[in-house]
Amino acid sequence: MMTWRENAKCVGLNPRWWDYDHPHEWVNGARICATCPVRLDCFTSSRGDANAIGLYAGIVLNRGKPLNISTHADRFTGQ
Repeated sequence: MMTWRENAKCVGLNPRWWDYDHPHEWVNGARICATCPVRLDCFTSSRGDANAIGLYAGIVLNRGKPLNISTHADRFTGQ
């Protein structure tokens, strides 16, 4: 039996697209997440997970909590 993770569109793609330390890559990951058939499973499994840091289901999480990216604009601009 396959798990939801095996059906995720991100399988085998560049992990930097979802990495918290590479916010300039998030747009690539978000495009994949937008049409992923297991997006809800991804979000529900990562929400509240203290190890969930980065882009999950197209949402930026920091320790399992959604990050308000408008207050962290410097991560996108490098300033």
